[in-house]
Amino acid sequence: MRRAGTVLAAVVAAGVLLLVVLGAVKRDDQAFSLGAPPSGVAVDLKPRQEACQAPIAVPDGTDFDQVRLPVGTYTKPGPALTVTVRRGRDVLVRRRVAAGYRDGSTLRVDTGRSIGGRDLSVCLRNDGTVPLALYGSGAAVESSQLRVDGGDDAIVDLALSFGREPRSLLSLVPDVLDRATLFRSPRLAPAVYLLVLLVLVLGAAALAATALRRAEEDVPGRDAPAPAGGARDAEPGAGDAPAGPAAAVPDARD
Repeated sequence: MRRAGTVLAAVVAAGVLLLVVLGAVKRDDQAFSLGAPPSGVAVDLKPRQEACQAPIAVPDGTDFDQVRLPVGTYTKPGPALTVTVRRGRDVLVRRRVAAGYRDGSTLRVDTGRSIGGRDLSVCLRNDGTVPLALYGSGAAVESSQLRVDGGDDAIVDLALSFGREPRSLLSLVPDVLDRATLFRSPRLAPAVYLLVLLVLVLGAAALAATALRRAEEDVPGRDAPAPAGGARDAEPGAGDAPAGPAAAVPDARD
């Protein structure tokens, strides 16, 4: 049991160490996304047409400096685009995307500054002479809507995502805990959820150790007593005399 417990403790420690190392080494550059997967063409943006997704709320404690969107060009070189980020009616950023990008590519537009807050809109205007497919999915984001050239709100949403300077996954743990407490009681701090996670990990290790101990206890013959007197007493050899009364020896004189 002691050896099995040592092996289990070593495995758990190695797993925790591996997670910490991967969290420190692996880096992520995505700030957040709208949550609309690129499952199909959300808008077929015609020349001189503009589509705007709004309102967009950046999660608290987060900002972005890059706008990303997968697009389709129908096998032709992509048309020039103008990407505008607004807060209400105020223009925060306006960037032009040069023509010639490939079909099925993801546009990555640097804003040149960090942007956060609420009531944002992202607009894309087709400045070329060929149509452009903007990918997204149907009504995936309840808090935001898509409008094309000031018309009625569409029942689709763009697959927008937002990037920022790469950060290690380990540095994102406080943000993850903070977002996990979105619907918590105000009396519970994010550290409580970290404590619960540790209790779950240690509890799983304790259950595994208990299972190993019981498995060893259930091994057949593990606790059977050894026969007294050694092996010869336990099982007579081939040359030993048979048990019981001595056999009669015939008399030669008879």
